[in-house]
Amino acid sequence: MSKYTAKYPSRYASLQVKLVTAPQYIIELICEHRAKFLKTELPIKFWNQPEWAAFFKRNLRQVYKALKSYDPDAIIAALNDPEGLYKWALNTKKFIALMNKHQAIINRRKESVASQPAPDIDRTHDTNTRPQKLKPAIQQLLDLDNA
Repeated sequence: MSKYTAKYPSRYASLQVKLVTAPQYIIELICEHRAKFLKTELPIKFWNQPEWAAFFKRNLRQVYKALKSYDPDAIIAALNDPEGLYKWALNTKKFIALMNKHQAIINRRKESVASQPAPDIDRTHDTNTRPQKLKPAIQQLLDLDNA
């Protein structure tokens, strides 16, 4: 079982698969950047085509290696950064610096959320009481007749 949940939208998976895991999404972005550099279009399930299969597998190993050190959102942000637009190799010095920059941003954001105190909850009134059940309409009419 993978530790990644499918929460990223895929542009290249089949019609039945709409969401993919972080490593799959990252490798799609990398291949997309390379295709943009080569001025070609990526078809659906491009990883099955011989010209993309080797590149896909080689870079997928790099993605899993990078995910050991970086948050998936930091890698995705680095790939979407204007500085990383034509970068598809995760192990270059410039791209590592870009990932470090985005990882630092994510770490600061997590620290600021963790350092905020929990909101005070007013527990002076009882919120667990259930409203009184209303009598059925027929019973209300019978009560009116008897009154």
